[in-house]
Amino acid sequence: MGSAADETFHDEDVLDSLTVGRRIRQLRLDRGMTLEALASAMGRAISQVSLIENGKRELKLGELQRLARILGTSVDELLTAEPPSRRAALEIALERAQRGPLFQSLGLGPLPIRKSLSDDAIRTILALHDELGRLHRERAATPKRPGAPTPNCGGSSASAATTSPNSSRPRPSCSGRWGTRAVRSRSASHPSSPATWASRCTTCRICPPRRAR
Repeated sequence: MGSAADETFHDEDVLDSLTVGRRIRQLRLDRGMTLEALASAMGRAISQVSLIENGKRELKLGELQRLARILGTSVDELLTAEPPSRRAALEIALERAQRGPLFQSLGLGPLPIRKSLSDDAIRTILALHDELGRLHRERAATPKRPGAPTPNCGGSSASAATTSPNSSRPRPSCSGRWGTRAVRSRSASHPSSPATWASRCTTCRICPPRRAR
């Protein structure tokens, strides 16, 4: 069993890796230290310290205490929940958005957060993300309306269809009557076949044709 100093914080209420990482970076820059210098003082590889500053590696209590001594601060200061700057707050919000299920569902690659990415650009991305989230919640909360059945034409027989032969979507229907008006049509599959006569609804001319007796 490891000592208390080697315990890793997992409770996000105690340790927010993103906020702590940004605070470590801010304190390092305020003291004019390079990433290499901090890594050397910690006895860690540069890549490991970079992961810490980017909030992608959990810290143990002993590491927090060592960092506090190197940076001339306290563990309590490192664990402060308030982001160290407005820029850091934007970067943290963007990183959290990218780690969320909504962003993951878009199938987009991660967006590197660099200095060249302006504050306005981050705000725009966060606004779009919030709007997508709102639309997603709104759609999930809206029940689907069952499709209303399409009434049969009043003049058609019970076996007459109200859909187009070339489409599965319902055709408009009416309450017209079948009359004596006849239209000449040819078979779609055999254009050269003899013409046939069929009567149509005299009101809408849309109802499917039926052969005249």
